[in-house]
Amino acid sequence: MFILIACVLLSCWVEVGTYRCPSTAPLYFPNLWNNCISAQECRRKSFVVYERTCVHSCPPGTFYQQEASTCYNTCPVHTIRIGSRCLNGTYCVSNNNQVLFNGTCVPSCPSSAPFTKDGVCRKECPADTVTNKSDCVSPSDCVVRGYFIDNTTCVKACPPEKQSILQGVCHSSCPPDKSVTVNGTACLSKQECTDKLGHFIYNNTCVPECPPTAMFSDQGSCTALCPKEKCVLGTDCILVTECVSRNSVIFRNECIAACPAEAPHAIDNVCYSTCPKDYVLDNETCIGLQQCISTRGLFKVIFNNTCVDSCPHEAPLNHQGMCVQSCPDDTVVEDMQCVDSSMCLHSSRFISNGTCVSKCPGRSPYLANGYCYPACPKDFVVTTPGQFQCISESECVKLKKMVFNRTCTAACPKESPYRLHNTCILECPHNTSIFPGNKCVSPSECPTMKDAVMYNGSCLPTCPSFAPYVHSRNCLSKCPTGFFAKGSDCLNNYNCQNVLYNGSCLSSCPKEAPNRKDKNCYSICPSETYSYQATCIDDNDCLEKKFYLFNGSCVPTCPSGSAGFTDYICQPNQGL
Repeated sequence: MFILIACVLLSCWVEVGTYRCPSTAPLYFPNLWNNCISAQECRRKSFVVYERTCVHSCPPGTFYQQEASTCYNTCPVHTIRIGSRCLNGTYCVSNNNQVLFNGTCVPSCPSSAPFTKDGVCRKECPADTVTNKSDCVSPSDCVVRGYFIDNTTCVKACPPEKQSILQGVCHSSCPPDKSVTVNGTACLSKQECTDKLGHFIYNNTCVPECPPTAMFSDQGSCTALCPKEKCVLGTDCILVTECVSRNSVIFRNECIAACPAEAPHAIDNVCYSTCPKDYVLDNETCIGLQQCISTRGLFKVIFNNTCVDSCPHEAPLNHQGMCVQSCPDDTVVEDMQCVDSSMCLHSSRFISNGTCVSKCPGRSPYLANGYCYPACPKDFVVTTPGQFQCISESECVKLKKMVFNRTCTAACPKESPYRLHNTCILECPHNTSIFPGNKCVSPSECPTMKDAVMYNGSCLPTCPSFAPYVHSRNCLSKCPTGFFAKGSDCLNNYNCQNVLYNGSCLSSCPKEAPNRKDKNCYSICPSETYSYQATCIDDNDCLEKKFYLFNGSCVPTCPSGSAGFTDYICQPNQGL
């Protein structure tokens, strides 16, 4: 029978002769309506399958296999033909306890097909079976018999290197999701150990009870200590919130009914021997700090972690509701209260010896930045002689005044006429120089002084006569190379608009050096240059003029008495 299978537009069809059936029901069923039918539906109707047709019975010349309810032209492999039937290996087993090989019943399987499955000799066991000696059995049959599966073999015991057993299969170690062992061999999940068996997990082993070294159970796992967020109830670790929901309290990480005498105070369901941080004792009860000192609370003070009506004499001062012996830094005493220093100063009052006062006392009459002192503090001076107001020395200087005898004064007195850093002194130090206004100036201050100069390590208002020239604010006896003197200043030669001679900038060259080249004057022109009308030129410039070179000069004609010229160079008379 001609059969063609075709798929068109993602739908598969089977052509049975001249009739097309879908791939979901590929058998032709030649009844009144010529239906298509599946193999399962064909067998359910007690029909048999022959090629691609569902028929009532096998056609003549074909062979019937009952297990498959199928007609064959020749019996398939692993069956034996008996009459018009194809029988499996059980036929041979039931007849003289033989086995089926190559379509024939034989006493035993040959070495080329040593394994048997359902009475049929095979070269190897099917993939869904394991070997039990020469038999191919299902894994479940192997385990039901009390045996174990090692790779593809059914064995009486797992080998030493595979002592972990999961569902009858030998493993070198339990898999991650079945990491708990029972009796050292069987692999279970944690849930199977705790929920199914009602046991506990200790060191990845399922045990009936936790050992003394890890006696507490945290979600079925044995532990020596409960986690931080949990506490002990009996031998179980429970959440702290669960303990609280039971109206119980926690003492030493144990959930109990009431606090013991050694820790009688319960705060947030935790027992304390003394009131914890931010709590104080009031009538044998721990209350919050704010509840004790707040105006909306008891409006009391705290001494020795206890809420009291007033501060005792050993700690008489009140600092933010706490009784203290002395006020902390940045606070001062006012009416036995510790108040912020700025609050005292901003209220037009002063601070004397850590106390807020309206007037400085006689023992500390001097006032500086709101504080009272016996004398003006360091770096401060009296504003005016006879007064008690102190200002900083820098503030005195800003007022363009001087400091004398720790007093801000308009001018230095005769007994201390000199000024050093705006302080009046008797005489200038040896390493300073006297400037106008009797000011003592050190070398380090020299760069900041206008027109000041340096000589021999000293800062001077002007240069001495033996070193009158100024270069980079230093006094020199003469200007350095590349500079010329203009008055007392050394200027760069580029600044000379005329000519330079002997370190000076002149309007013209002098008689002793009348020849000019660039900006310099020479008595004799430099090498390879020639004098022409008081200017030094090179030989090419002279020759362009059709002049002659003679004795360092460019002349219009050779002088009389010369021996003529060669290449415009006058030759001397050798006979003279």
